[in-house]
Amino acid sequence: MSAWCCCTCCSVWVCRPWPHTSSGSGPRRGSNPTSPPRPPSGARYPSAMLRARVVLSERAWDAVRLRYGVAEQHTMLSRVAGPDPDEDELDRIGPALAREIAEAITLVARPVVELHGHVGDKVFVAATNGHQAVLAATDGSRYELTPIATDKLIPSTIDLLPARPAGQGEVRRFPLEALEPLSRDIRAGRFSAARRDHLGRRRQSRCPVTVADAESGRWLLTHRESWTVVTPGTRQQLRALMTELLRQVH
Repeated sequence: MSAWCCCTCCSVWVCRPWPHTSSGSGPRRGSNPTSPPRPPSGARYPSAMLRARVVLSERAWDAVRLRYGVAEQHTMLSRVAGPDPDEDELDRIGPALAREIAEAITLVARPVVELHGHVGDKVFVAATNGHQAVLAATDGSRYELTPIATDKLIPSTIDLLPARPAGQGEVRRFPLEALEPLSRDIRAGRFSAARRDHLGRRRQSRCPVTVADAESGRWLLTHRESWTVVTPGTRQQLRALMTELLRQVH
């Protein structure tokens, strides 16, 4: 369960989770591409990372970035702000929360591993540096930042999709050009992955996973050379395909 509170006005909302216990002693390490990446040697971690979900107006997002000198933004979330921070927005947010937000925006701009794409009218980035992770999303009018576990990039992005029954049938293949217009018209989401090496070079997954919701249910579309593979859209199958995206950049 969680509780909501508002910072003075509707420009910033904070979701404070109730205390809970966590099983396990920490992030898992290993060759599994869904495991948290190993942090770069000598990396310096933020002293103040988000502890709860926040929802920001565009003005609040810009005010924090300008005040704390966060020039770089992820391409999925970037916008051009005015030259000066909005002091009223900063006063409403408060310095402690503003620092947490600035650190989260910085992490999203240059993560080690990320899943990104769109679901409906929202674009999102789920990002981790191996030590911390955050899910950022925007519909163009407000921004949401949610702290997540470093090994929960896949489930946190799948949860953005509305619940729909999977389509009934077997896996089928079609020529790429035959389904391209269909995937544009009825897609509910699109997911891609990327990873940065120790030099900061970014590697993008080859082909996205497209989620298409039709009257017959949810379908998953992936591209294999000149073919489009259509699979019933179960949560388990979507997780498997997103794991493959991470494997491509691992």
